[in-house]
Amino acid sequence: MKYLTDKDILKWNDRLDKSQYRLNPRYNTRNGYPDISINFISEPFSGFTGATEIKETTEPVIRYEFSFSIIKNRKDEFFILLNKMFQRKLVTHFVYQDSSKEIQIYKDSDIEKSNIDHTVLNRDFIKYTYKFSGKLGSIIAYISYLEDAITYFQMIWGYNEEGEEICLTKYKIGDIVSIKNDKSKDFLVVDYYYDRIGEEYKIDYVISEMMSNPNSSVIKYGDGLKESEDNLTYSRNNRIDNILN
Repeated sequence: MKYLTDKDILKWNDRLDKSQYRLNPRYNTRNGYPDISINFISEPFSGFTGATEIKETTEPVIRYEFSFSIIKNRKDEFFILLNKMFQRKLVTHFVYQDSSKEIQIYKDSDIEKSNIDHTVLNRDFIKYTYKFSGKLGSIIAYISYLEDAITYFQMIWGYNEEGEEICLTKYKIGDIVSIKNDKSKDFLVVDYYYDRIGEEYKIDYVISEMMSNPNSSVIKYGDGLKESEDNLTYSRNNRIDNILN
């Protein structure tokens, strides 16, 4: 499940600063998350200095451009992560007067995309530009998925002062770990689990128990479990094996 917070909705007023549209979060009885209502601010008549009229409106059609750069050697990983984000159903609705409807996610085929290679601090990047032309709610939704992927990606990969790429998570996919309260079992980190609570983004770990001897030519695994970083530790058995070898 995915939702937009009050801050997610309100920050679009800065992005739409030169337009006559203003977004407002509106809570509902459907769930504990805000929906989006849109006001249209009419301009005064020429030479008239009176108050402007603010009126709730239906979803407008706008044009909007969004750009971001991804380190070139990790671009495939980024788009795999982005596809995972798109698998989460958006529960935020667009509301107008007494009606409420789901926001339709923008189709990739309707986006004009371009990219260029460039270099920053001797690192190769690809700059992607997405040009939208469609309903405002659909654009907001699509870009929110992009921004989620960008936020999580920055939590996984970074660089040290020497410019070397480093993994920012304590455990990497492929590491062998144990659960702190039962160090007799070994688990393989098979994936990250992405979560968000309010404004806080969090990465947990999907781990699978190694059911057979790791020295065997075949290793069987149990079902996947989700564990937080605080509940895990490096496998003592695997570290001993590495030292002995």
